[in-house]
Amino acid sequence: MAKVYFKNVTKVFGAKPILENFDLEVGDQEFLVLVGPSGCGKSTTLRLLAGLEEISSGEIYIGDQLINRIDPKDRDIAMVFQNYALYPHYNVYDNLVFSLRLKKVPKTEIDQRVKTIARMLEIEPLLYRKPKELSGGQRQRVALGRAVIRNPKVFLMDEPLSNLDAKLRVHMRAELMHLQRKLKTTTIYVTHDQVEAMTMGDRIVVLNEGKIQQIGTPHEIYHAPQNKFVAGFMGSPPMNFLERGTLTIGVRPEEILLQKPLCEHWVVQAQFQMVEPLGSEFLFHFDVNGASFIVRTHESHTFTMDQSVVLYVPLEKIYFFDEEQGGKRIEGSPTQQTIAQESLLKKAA
Repeated sequence: MAKVYFKNVTKVFGAKPILENFDLEVGDQEFLVLVGPSGCGKSTTLRLLAGLEEISSGEIYIGDQLINRIDPKDRDIAMVFQNYALYPHYNVYDNLVFSLRLKKVPKTEIDQRVKTIARMLEIEPLLYRKPKELSGGQRQRVALGRAVIRNPKVFLMDEPLSNLDAKLRVHMRAELMHLQRKLKTTTIYVTHDQVEAMTMGDRIVVLNEGKIQQIGTPHEIYHAPQNKFVAGFMGSPPMNFLERGTLTIGVRPEEILLQKPLCEHWVVQAQFQMVEPLGSEFLFHFDVNGASFIVRTHESHTFTMDQSVVLYVPLEKIYFFDEEQGGKRIEGSPTQQTIAQESLLKKAA
């Protein structure tokens, strides 16, 4: 096990920087999730660490060792890909032990490791099947087993669940978290799915256009976003925004009420557009002065198309973002928040 450090790392393809002045420390035994839209640099970060791409400038360390010039095979890293990358002509057993045989690990030790990993991942009955005889979930378990059996310093996982169906993804998320806690291996996990990021990561790194937007726990990322991008990207449905000049109002869908609360609140006039019934909850879509607002609630309501509806938002649940500072969230003294509330809410009401 080991810490991982990226120090002022830049990666340029052609004239375009994919990562720029990238600084990141991953703690020993930490489960760190990189999340962001396509092209933000998530997978490139893993590939640089694995040695599959060369950095343009900067330094990468595993523990105290600078690995910039170290061959990929000598970095003691195991990587799990989206497409499993199993050898189709080998059975499960041979797929699991391929790397150990290359290292000439004794056969008795190989057999013992296979027994342990197969029992842990519940793939004992599958050891002598070929990949084509396995389901997607079974193939993913084998891919994980092939990484785990090496006992590496660092696990790298590049969207390993994206090919699975929704139900199996939920199950495998729990399996991965349990496995990582048991093995206590430093893990960097890449996903574009913010739900995966929120449920799996000890910490989350939100990336956009090759730059870190925020690093924090799931609670910090969701409840204290540092800027408008993070606030809008993390959350399902995303945060509602209402632009007012150089400032933008932000409200989470679950914080909007359809009945007047006792606390101090903001009153919003809206027109009903549609509803998405999701079983245990409903997503009501409204138009607010041309902006789309989504209300997330467990209560059923009946509205007609374009019906005028009053929405209520507790003042302490409102976020403010300064467009002149790149969408940075306004925080600090109550005076600043009060000024922003008074100037914006009067215009928006």
